Amino acid sequence: MASIGQNLIGKPLDTIDDGEEELLKDRLQSMMIELDNLQVLHKIKSEDGQKVYKLDITSEEGTKTTNVRIDKESLVKVAESIVDIEDILGKNKKLRLAILSELLKKEIK
Repeated sequence: MASIGQNLIGKPLDTIDDGEEELLKDRLQSMMIELDNLQVLHKIKSEDGQKVYKLDITSEEGTKTTNVRIDKESLVKVAESIVDIEDILGKNKKLRLAILSELLKKEIK
């Protein structure tokens, strides 16, 4: 456990202060969520060349979850579309994230 904690915050556990303890808890929780999500993806059978995503989006309306499987042929279209969409979204990261979040919320229904 000590080595996991040290890896998550970059220092031995016996040298952390109260603020770093909270950081450790947050990072450990994030790591557990990521492992749970990876387990879900592992259970989904994907064919060679496919990409599989697990999407969770939480807003005032609650959490919506879906799994997305993209076939090999569609991946080319995805890559081409990303370039166009990034140009449209602009450079403001917060605005980009808000726009993408709203779009995902609509699609996941």
